[in-house]
Amino acid sequence: MRPLVQLDRYIQQRDKDNLDPIVLANTPQEISPIVESLNGLLVRLRRSLESERRFTATASHEMRTPVSVLKVNVQNALKARDEQERIQLLHELDAGVDRTGRLINQLLTMSRLEQDDHGYALQEIDLLPVLREEIAALYPLALQKQQNIELTSDVSCLPLLTVPQLVPLVVRNLVDNAIKYAPPAGRILVSARAEGDSVRISVEDSGPGVPPEEQQKIFERF
Repeated sequence: MRPLVQLDRYIQQRDKDNLDPIVLANTPQEISPIVESLNGLLVRLRRSLESERRFTATASHEMRTPVSVLKVNVQNALKARDEQERIQLLHELDAGVDRTGRLINQLLTMSRLEQDDHGYALQEIDLLPVLREEIAALYPLALQKQQNIELTSDVSCLPLLTVPQLVPLVVRNLVDNAIKYAPPAGRILVSARAEGDSVRISVEDSGPGVPPEEQQKIFERF
């Protein structure tokens, strides 16, 4: 029983935030399966906690823009000049609530997929409807700054083999950044085209661009 007592003492002395593998000197063969199982549990627990932290950070970041859009829609509805305009703006607000609901579902799906050992599954989608939907979702923010957003493509359908849960988040972040950094009455051009076996999405705006000394940070989280 001495090895079990040693293992118990070792675990009791560990810090509650220490999820490193258990390492015992000269682990007896009889308790090796227990130590291996505990280490497997610690790995899964660490992965779960990291996924939860990523989800919290992503959700807090991604929800800022939709909430801002809903606020703009409410303000516009309150300032409507007549009943017909108010009804139209309320319809836009209703559509914005639906989009926010879809975003929440996407984030929850991402969280589940990150905890799945199989990861994300590739599917073929038509990219153009995704671009239109995300531009429409952010249009109230552009309208508030009197900016013009234009989507161009030389095809009517743009198939893409990708992770469908991630594409809207990528597009939303790119267009949202363009709206933020383009000046009032500025211009934002979103273009999409096929290039061989690949698809190129381009988001250009009339803002100042990214300073050369900060370009290496572009692909950092948020």
